[in-house]
Amino acid sequence: MKKRGNSERGSEVLAREFLESKLKIELAYNDVTGQADYFCAESGDLVEVTSYFMQDYFENNSAHMEDNLLIETATLSSNWLLLFDCYPKKKHVESEVLPHLQKLEIHHIFELNDSSHRWWMKDVSSLTATLQIFDKFELVSAKTASSDMFRDLDPDKRFVCVMPSLSYSYSGPNGAIEHLEEKLFHNSRDIEKLSAGTSIRRHYFVWINSFTHPSVKEAFLGENVKNLPSRIPQIDPILTDLWVVEEERKLGWHFNNSAGWRFVF
Repeated sequence: MKKRGNSERGSEVLAREFLESKLKIELAYNDVTGQADYFCAESGDLVEVTSYFMQDYFENNSAHMEDNLLIETATLSSNWLLLFDCYPKKKHVESEVLPHLQKLEIHHIFELNDSSHRWWMKDVSSLTATLQIFDKFELVSAKTASSDMFRDLDPDKRFVCVMPSLSYSYSGPNGAIEHLEEKLFHNSRDIEKLSAGTSIRRHYFVWINSFTHPSVKEAFLGENVKNLPSRIPQIDPILTDLWVVEEERKLGWHFNNSAGWRFVF
């Protein structure tokens, strides 16, 4: 699965517009043959855009492939987000779980958790096997996902995002940054793209959305977002600027290696 050709992805367009308004510069699309996403001819700034559960992340972090899976399917009419209390293998999800998501769609069930539908599904003969399979693989919840979650993928295709359950320990903005350090900030391909050329400022822009891991997402809920991290992020020294922005409200954090953290909105 690849992004839509050599053109701007939806998340890149939004990031470009956001940065142009904040930095008062004009960014030109630059990623035609594997370069950084954007370049500013006037200032020389380079920008690379990513999002927490976006396709590039799955493709370039093979160590996490069994923990976070994105599956393309031709058998479902909706996109789905599945949360498990275990770490299911892709082949098991495809062969055993996905056929039963079809059954949910046939019955017009588009969200399944302990408080919705499960209580009566056990008495519906056509869904008994579905519950058994879900219990076998410790499926915590299943719900259809909006197209925004898969903004950068083919809108005519259907995808299932598989994640471990959302049990977690929230440890504030510093904990959110620590989590992102582990998952995103050391993506070798992104760093390599930003290392090219002689640019003085190199920006790494990360979108946060409703499908981001809660240890990060909670730091951007409500007034929490105004509480800035109190430590320097552990990022590659080639990066001069780090942006972590909540997609829906268009606000978040900006770190500059000279000025430190600031709240942006």
